[in-house]
Amino acid sequence: MQTAAWGAAEHHVIRQPDVPVPGPAVLGARWRDLTQGLVATGVQGGYAAAVSADGARRHGEQLSKTLRADAIWMRPPGSTPRVGACLLQMAALTGDAAYLAWAREAARAVVRTQQCVGGWSAEAVTAGACLDTAMPSRQRPTLDEGMTAEAIGFLLDLRARSAADAGWIDASATRALDFLVMTQNAQGAWPYDFLRGKSYSPLATINDDLSTSHLRALLRGYRVYGHERYRQALERGVGFLLRGQSRRGGWAQQYDAQGGAAPGRSFEPAALATIESAYVLHTLIEVDRWRPDPAVRDAIARGAWWLTHTALRPGFWARFHDYRDGRPLYQDRDGRFVERVDLLSLERQRGYRWEGPFPEVAHAIALAEAHLSADPAAFDAARGQLSQVARIAAVAGLAQAEALLGGNAGLLPLQGEQGLIWAADFVRNCQRAQALWAAGGGAVPPLTLEALLRE
Repeated sequence: MQTAAWGAAEHHVIRQPDVPVPGPAVLGARWRDLTQGLVATGVQGGYAAAVSADGARRHGEQLSKTLRADAIWMRPPGSTPRVGACLLQMAALTGDAAYLAWAREAARAVVRTQQCVGGWSAEAVTAGACLDTAMPSRQRPTLDEGMTAEAIGFLLDLRARSAADAGWIDASATRALDFLVMTQNAQGAWPYDFLRGKSYSPLATINDDLSTSHLRALLRGYRVYGHERYRQALERGVGFLLRGQSRRGGWAQQYDAQGGAAPGRSFEPAALATIESAYVLHTLIEVDRWRPDPAVRDAIARGAWWLTHTALRPGFWARFHDYRDGRPLYQDRDGRFVERVDLLSLERQRGYRWEGPFPEVAHAIALAEAHLSADPAAFDAARGQLSQVARIAAVAGLAQAEALLGGNAGLLPLQGEQGLIWAADFVRNCQRAQALWAAGGGAVPPLTLEALLRE
């Protein structure tokens, strides 16, 4: 089903499948049971990325990584803040106070494991550890995957929902925001990591929505707390994004100290990157809505134009494009460039988003065009439409699961690969539960910008 034609690119979504959809009461009861199953595995309100139903086996995002008994997992997609955000959304959806209580406990686990510098390690334990090269690598604070921004967002979401918790939330959120101010580099961006020795660790990084998510967190922090240091850091970051835009209109994954595009991993060239350019557009749109700026609006227009016209076909993009001639780039792990994805080694063809419909990009184009129209109603309508598209996609994705084929209420599984409960699967099913809730006649809150970016 075609939903819209934004610019020169047509965008399509799968039609909502004709499948039995349980009503809100049945779905609500089923989802509460599943949530209780996950909550039972928690450690003082926090969660592992993968865990056995009895809580005896606890892992990070890879099964080779066994977590300490007192540790929680903080790196997306199977992070404690992301689970907490799901619980908070379900509290708003159902009115069930248990979800709010579980979300509050997840937030307390996030605060309990915050390090003295204000950040978190991926495997987070009750800690007062500071930034120190002598720290074990698994306990060092990291900015990977924008996990600091995600933690801040979750805490502030809870604060908005439960004013009684503002005191302890404010202490943690401002410490985390100050950590972002402290770790911002001279360019106005952030590195992938501070203390690891990888060649790309110190680069100014947009990949994985890193610097861009930090800027949105600082914008939100400034709106909540009004601290001038957050505004100044935000303005430095906006300057970095404006300087980093290419003449073609796109942005790279990461930049060196001189402001030039830099390679990342061995298969990630110094190139224009569509997904990262979409992250920048989402961020600049939020900034321009906060304080209009002709230079920011011009960057948004040029970026949206490039994303629209670089599509391989309507609604379908390549990840990387050459700075000089705009052609798609596919680079193997040995550094060799090939002309198509299927010419990469089998190992590199899998597990990386070389090309595809890229919802982040489609969303960025739609929101940019609506924002540039200077019509607030058009912008709200575009965001609402994208929320609906995301929810239809969630239902369509669920229709492919074997459990759904039985047409019963047991269609949202708790346990997945190797019989473990995976936090990332739980979060995806949470989004699907909300989509099914809407399909069954229930009212569902609109998706936030951060939720749209995770689709």
